[in-house]
Amino acid sequence: MQGRDTSKMNFDHFIGIEVAKAKLDISKAIDGPVLKVANEPSAIKAMIKELPRPKSALVVVEATGGHEKTLVIELVQAGHIVSVVNPKVFAIRSTWRPYWRCDSTRRSEPFPSV
Repeated sequence: MQGRDTSKMNFDHFIGIEVAKAKLDISKAIDGPVLKVANEPSAIKAMIKELPRPKSALVVVEATGGHEKTLVIELVQAGHIVSVVNPKVFAIRSTWRPYWRCDSTRRSEPFPSV
């Protein structure tokens, strides 16, 4: 969130949107239902009307080679706070997660010896 002081931001809701060429999967809760919407302007505008009020939620959108552009533009124009994330970063981090933990005896060695 470039240019914003995020230390004072408190959100009541977190919304995750997985983006594909033809559809969007929207999740408002970790264990809640996933809403499936066509990835086209009219469906996006209708979906945005169903979201919590702008600035009360952080909307996290998956970056998918440009298929997210219309969605992000519509969300920002409606006043929502949007974060576009690269899913490949999370895949890489998940792969290395076991090596990030250091026990108390090897704090200076974050990666295993080969």
